Amino acid sequence: MPAESVTGWDVGGAHLKVAQATGARQISGVVQVPCQLWRGLDQLHASIDLVQEQIEFVHSMLAITMTGELVDYFNSRAEGICRIAEIIGQRFSDREIVYFAGTNGLVPAHELDNQSVQVASANWLASGEFVSTQLKDALVIDVGSTSTDVIGIRDHKVVNEGYTDSERLHARELVYCGVVRTPVFALCDAAPVGDYMIPPMNEYFASSADLYRITGELPAHADTGETPDGRGKDKMSSVIRLARIFGYDANKDRLDMWEAVASYVREQQLQVILNASRKQMLRIGLSLEAPVVGAGVGRFLAQDISRRLNREYIDVADLFEHENTKAGVRVGDCLPAVSLACLGYRRYCI
Repeated sequence: MPAESVTGWDVGGAHLKVAQATGARQISGVVQVPCQLWRGLDQLHASIDLVQEQIEFVHSMLAITMTGELVDYFNSRAEGICRIAEIIGQRFSDREIVYFAGTNGLVPAHELDNQSVQVASANWLASGEFVSTQLKDALVIDVGSTSTDVIGIRDHKVVNEGYTDSERLHARELVYCGVVRTPVFALCDAAPVGDYMIPPMNEYFASSADLYRITGELPAHADTGETPDGRGKDKMSSVIRLARIFGYDANKDRLDMWEAVASYVREQQLQVILNASRKQMLRIGLSLEAPVVGAGVGRFLAQDISRRLNREYIDVADLFEHENTKAGVRVGDCLPAVSLACLGYRRYCI
């Protein structure tokens, strides 16, 4: 029986995101579960089990993209791609499975040996290709838990300078910071603590999740990772971790000071993404009418950037037809997965 839907899979190193498309823009379900792939392939098995509890795969084919091949559990990206594909193939041996190979399109598993460069970390391009079907010109800013993609679209085409991770880092199309997993010491050289500018300790005492718990901006459903000290995710626990990285012991009497520090470090992170966004707009010559499209669990930063650039803001979820789905995870949090699902539906079900 031919496929009646397509499930798009984005296999990351920290999360597994799966979305089911029942139309060219229609998303019937989205699931995001933890997948700490650096700890071993048993993590992927466990994550697949969780997904299967939440999405029915009746008459559905699978379209896969990934960034999980990057984790240091694997000796190389090519090995990671093969191992991930092997597990998915075993778990869904009765389904048609294709892999997103970027500009080479969707390919079957037996072609992966010759497509590893195209398949590795190509999820951003799936996002860009879908948005380019909906908007003529745009700047997509996808702020995730770990990293940020800045994708330029002009005349309904993705206009990228780099393709691989290293090329995109150089081009500032990949900005390696997010709103959950990034160490605070990577986000600022120093911060104003009381009367002094104090540099952070180069220790993983606090993460960006701590910043956004303190500012109140981190969505609860996105806060799935472990804390650096293994302790609580409440505001005061985050303040304690943030203070520690600047050499202090926090107390409730100075909560306002640590709120100001969190806001300052937030601004440093926002400036990095803003500068990368300006670079892409200038490079591709985006008109002033081109909107900023915000995606990812940290798209509150993209919305802030749109205001500073004096551009219209579009939440990427508005480009899809959907209902908000289980566990509070919204379509806009998982743009590569939902995009690939819809692109696959256009390719195989229409």
